[in-house]
Amino acid sequence: MGLFSLSFSGLRKGTKDTYNEPLPMDPLAKLFGSAARVKLLRLFLFNETEYFTATEAALRAKVGKIAARKELNAFASFKLLKKKAGKGGISFAANPLRIAPHVLAHLDRY
Repeated sequence: MGLFSLSFSGLRKGTKDTYNEPLPMDPLAKLFGSAARVKLLRLFLFNETEYFTATEAALRAKVGKIAARKELNAFASFKLLKKKAGKGGISFAANPLRIAPHVLAHLDRY
């Protein structure tokens, strides 16, 4: 059997299915409360001069649109992100005065 092939027919009662075990939670996701929050923070930290709409941010960070919109509005409410209204809708960018890069620069380790 190959490394990535799965067989569900060979399991007997009481045996351990190692393929369906939940993955350990990312330590940063545990610290910040959600994986979407961490992914969006990373996006804005590593692209601090670019503006993204909620849809663009969701696609780039690989999170759901609703979760992205919720997190981006929360970040903007406590001034981690700047908001700018334009023809394409509301765009967000990192607020360099509020984000401490020396503290959050370790996000790329995980």
